[in-house]
Amino acid sequence: MKTQIAVFAALVLMLFCGGCATNAVTGKTEFQLMGGNISSDVAMGQQASEGVIKEMSKGEVSGPMQNYVNYVGQKIAAVSHNPELEWHFMVLNNETVNAFALPGGYIYITTGMLKALQNESQMAAVLAHEAVHVTARHSASAMSKQLAVDLAISLGTNAQTASAMRVAQIVSQLEGLRYSRKHEREADFYGLDYLVAAGYNPNGMVEMMKMLEQLNSSSPIEFFSTHPSPENRLELIEQKIREKGWQPLGLVNEQDYRKNVLSYLP
Repeated sequence: MKTQIAVFAALVLMLFCGGCATNAVTGKTEFQLMGGNISSDVAMGQQASEGVIKEMSKGEVSGPMQNYVNYVGQKIAAVSHNPELEWHFMVLNNETVNAFALPGGYIYITTGMLKALQNESQMAAVLAHEAVHVTARHSASAMSKQLAVDLAISLGTNAQTASAMRVAQIVSQLEGLRYSRKHEREADFYGLDYLVAAGYNPNGMVEMMKMLEQLNSSSPIEFFSTHPSPENRLELIEQKIREKGWQPLGLVNEQDYRKNVLSYLP
C-alpha cells in the first residue's frame, strides 16, 4: 500500500511540474517535466550557478578576459531565439577543456578550453553551441530525465521528502548532465546560425570542432564526456555551410583574442 501511494505521489508530481511545450529553436512540441517555457529554467540556473563557480573555478579570473568573453557571448545571445533572457557568460579557472550551459542563460567556458582555441570566431562558436543548449532547453530536458529516474528510485520512501532532496541534488549537479547526440546535432546546426548572425566566420565552428576532436583522440577531454559527438559531425557542419552559401568571411579576430585571452593564460 505504501509503495502504491509513493508511485501515485511521484506520478502526480511529474504531471504537475511537466507538460508539453514548443521548442523555440526547432518548433517541435516536446515533453518537459520541469515546466512549460524557458522562463521556468532561470531559477534552476541561478540556484546552480554559485555552486558551479565555487566547485569548479580554482582561483580568480582576469577581469579583462572575463569582460571580453562576456562581450562576445552577449553578441551571440542578441541573435539567439531568446535575446530577452538575462544571459551570463562566465570563465572558470579550470585546466580541463570544457564548456557547458545551465538552464536559463548561464554559460561557462574553462581556461583550459580558452587556451586550446586560437581566435575569437572559434570561441564564439563554442558559446553559440552552448547558447543553443539553453534556448532549445536541452539542459532542462536532461534534468527532466534524471528527475524521473530519481523519483522512481525514491518510491517506497517518504515521497515528498525524497523528491525535494532529489531535486536539490540534481539542480546542484546540472553541469554534469549528459546531452544526447540529437541535442548535440541541434547545438551544432543552430549554433552555426547564431555564429553567422553575430557576424563571425562560419569556419570558426569547423576549426573549433576539428581542434576538439584532435585533442580528444590523444587524450579524452571533459567536453566530450557531457557532449557526445554525433556521427558525421564535421561533415554535417560543412554541409550546412555549403547549402547556406556562406563564404569564409566575417570576424575572426585572432589579434584581439591573443590580447584579451591568451596573454592572461600561462
